[in-house]
Amino acid sequence: PSPCSNAGLGWRVSLGEIDPPCSPEDATSLVYEDGSGADHTFSATLHPGEPAQAGTLYTRDGSYLRLRENADGSDELDYPDGSVHRFEHQAGDDPMRLRLTQIRDGFGNHMDVQYGTGVWTITDAPSGGWITRTQRIYFRSDLPSSPQTIDHVDLAGPGGTVSTYRLAYTVETIPRGCPNNDPMPGSYNATVPLLTSVTLPDGSTFSMAQGAPSPDYVEPAPLPPPPGTQTCATGSGDILGLRLPTLGRIEWTYQTYRFPDPSQTSPPHPQPSWRTRTQGVATRTTRDQAGNVLGVWSYATSLTPKTPGPEDELVNSVTNPLGQTTVRYFSVSLTNSFTGWSACDYGQPFTRNTTI
Repeated sequence: PSPCSNAGLGWRVSLGEIDPPCSPEDATSLVYEDGSGADHTFSATLHPGEPAQAGTLYTRDGSYLRLRENADGSDELDYPDGSVHRFEHQAGDDPMRLRLTQIRDGFGNHMDVQYGTGVWTITDAPSGGWITRTQRIYFRSDLPSSPQTIDHVDLAGPGGTVSTYRLAYTVETIPRGCPNNDPMPGSYNATVPLLTSVTLPDGSTFSMAQGAPSPDYVEPAPLPPPPGTQTCATGSGDILGLRLPTLGRIEWTYQTYRFPDPSQTSPPHPQPSWRTRTQGVATRTTRDQAGNVLGVWSYATSLTPKTPGPEDELVNSVTNPLGQTTVRYFSVSLTNSFTGWSACDYGQPFTRNTTI
């Protein structure tokens, strides 16, 4: 399981971190994981061939983030909107890990974050003497494979009131998903917390059923110990359904998404072989409170053929309930080049196979 999951297997609440514990282990540059979970890597310059400036790094993924390394060991990240995110090391963390401690703008407004034992305290301090608001995220430490798991969140409400969101879990032993690079000393299984509900301040809930007869997670039976022939289970832990506070449901099915095989490059690309495939959504279905289908979205994915391989382009299409299809193109090239198809553009949403 990911060491960054803090709200059950596969779920994470984050304010943003630099070099979090779930950073790719083969990353060759600094990694910033933003609050949405997206990873951004940094280069010494914004564009190739430009002169570098000591202590300053840039993203090249279209986010236009500039990182400044300070003498006190903190980092500050400049966003295009003028806001500045400050990151500092916290006691007990890995030396390279920096967590968000402040967001400020050019008008004196700022939000500050303190990381205490079992609680994060987020203080919103606007300029001009306005009322300061405080939000808190509380953690528990009694669940396996998760040193810190969110128990509840308190948000400031009007008139000094507090709105509380509560999370509930169940603990299950399931096989590790395929593919993976997890160390497996003595077991192909993992005992993990599964998020089963989020209760809102008004008592309504988002919920995921667990166990028979209709679980909302993929829960294969645990695998026998080594030396077994099966070492993982495809889709293990994937979410299958979510019941909404309105009593409607969202349901998902899955398929295999394939990516270029790095062993086909010359010389072989260092990208790990386990990144050549993953589970992705095949269908998304919405239902009303009576279980009637409201709509189905279908997803298809393919690699544009290339001889010799590996491929440079991934095509993803989504068909909505009206039968309308949207096609998106992504660069997934592993070519070591600064012109044409390039690994520098990996994941970017464009194609080089069509001219205007």
